[in-house]
Amino acid sequence: MSAPASLTEFVITCIGGLEEVAAEEMRVRLGSAASAVRPERGGVGRVFFRYRASPRRLLELRCPTRLQAIAAQAHDVTVGRPGLERTLRCLRQLPLESVQRIARACDPGVDGERFHLDVSLRGNHRFETGELRARAETLLRSELGLQPGSGSGSPLRLSLQVRRRRALVSVQLGPGRPGGDPRREGWPGPAASSVARLLDLDDQDLLVAVPHKGRAGAWVGRGDGSGLAVGADRLRLPVADETAAAALLVPGAGAENLEEEMADPTRVVAPGGVVAMLTPPGPELGTRLRRSGLPLEALASLPYHVNRKKWGLFLLERLEGRGCLPPRAS
Repeated sequence: MSAPASLTEFVITCIGGLEEVAAEEMRVRLGSAASAVRPERGGVGRVFFRYRASPRRLLELRCPTRLQAIAAQAHDVTVGRPGLERTLRCLRQLPLESVQRIARACDPGVDGERFHLDVSLRGNHRFETGELRARAETLLRSELGLQPGSGSGSPLRLSLQVRRRRALVSVQLGPGRPGGDPRREGWPGPAASSVARLLDLDDQDLLVAVPHKGRAGAWVGRGDGSGLAVGADRLRLPVADETAAAALLVPGAGAENLEEEMADPTRVVAPGGVVAMLTPPGPELGTRLRRSGLPLEALASLPYHVNRKKWGLFLLERLEGRGCLPPRAS
């Protein structure tokens, strides 16, 4: 019996708005092993590519929020009942042995006989997500012999996505990752890694991020993603003046005291460094910054999608001088 064919098409999901950052990391880390790199922008960013080397190398990428191997796909999915049947035929073609092999290569604890299925449907189709999910799960059980839920290890995490006229079946590689929402997850993970790469920071550059998790504390780390959580008041960080290359900040709910919240992150950043602030879009930020007297100058504003909603990532250069910063700690 011949060996199962290797899967060579992949897709990573990333923070919407920072697709080019994730694609650039892939080109640098994977080199010529990655080809046909194609970013796709949206509320959730995606980057498609071909790759023929060890799939474990993909786990070294820091910017993706999810790594997936494409197992089957179909085009020309119509909006009516024939589109539903075409999608199920696509799933029926799942090369199960190849899927099990690549999932276990990235996570030896995967139980290849069990599955968890994510289903998403986008477009004006005349069938519902619930019906597609029910029929897909029945097919996986009755025709491919898989069982739902966890067994001796983590299940195969399969994804079935129908976007307009395309159906895509993929399998997750490696454990789950944060989704890139610093408000709830803190910055460490794809959010901090993406901003560090966007700012072209070195692996040893000092980063300070607020909040850490659940709006509590802060994170102090390096551009390589290493670091630790510290219990801290967001208005007084345990970091020396002008020592960080960048500070990452999500202001508190409502940001009524925005100027006060920005003062200490500004204090710890060295002149020439950057304060990167994630906020809902609003026209008055520039005015408030000018009135604050903080030694900051706007560099750029980039889209950054949080749970598919468009926010703004504002990059502010730390200038020489203290402006309205609080007095230095004694």
